[in-house]
Amino acid sequence: FVRLDKFWGMTLTSKNINIKSMLVDLKVVQYTNKVHFPVNREAGNIYKFTLHDVQGFIPRQAIYAWFSRYGEVLDNHKHDTTGLGNGQRRVVLKLREDITLKRVPDFIKFDSFSSYITCPDRPPLCLKCRVHGHIARDCICKRCKVFKQMVPVDHECSSQLWSTKLFGGQTPMEE
Repeated sequence: FVRLDKFWGMTLTSKNINIKSMLVDLKVVQYTNKVHFPVNREAGNIYKFTLHDVQGFIPRQAIYAWFSRYGEVLDNHKHDTTGLGNGQRRVVLKLREDITLKRVPDFIKFDSFSSYITCPDRPPLCLKCRVHGHIARDCICKRCKVFKQMVPVDHECSSQLWSTKLFGGQTPMEE
């Protein structure tokens, strides 16, 4: 039985012990009551990035040059599923050996236009509190009533944050 889920994961269920033993010998298996093994979508150090809200007049060469700092650009094209422009670009990048996936920024800026960069192999970025691991819909941070800045749940005001105290009583937004 093979099942694909929304994260491009695949589940393989087998009662044959020989197949399970063969997968264990590959040393990529994790045991629970089932046998799990990762299937890499791309070979090596290759990742697919999606740029959101890209202005239509930004040339492919500009995006190519920006991503070239992080590795070899294998593909750079408009990502539209219905033939209509949706403001998305897809970049397939082979990262250099000295650069990790975390080093690629979450935003790209051309002139005064910024675009959000996503990759299915890294955790999402909350656009509300700028923390990785959740999205804005699931964010538990709240907005300070005085300084209008995002603060953790256990703080009443952004003046209690260490960064505010570091700036001498001013909030970083006032800088």
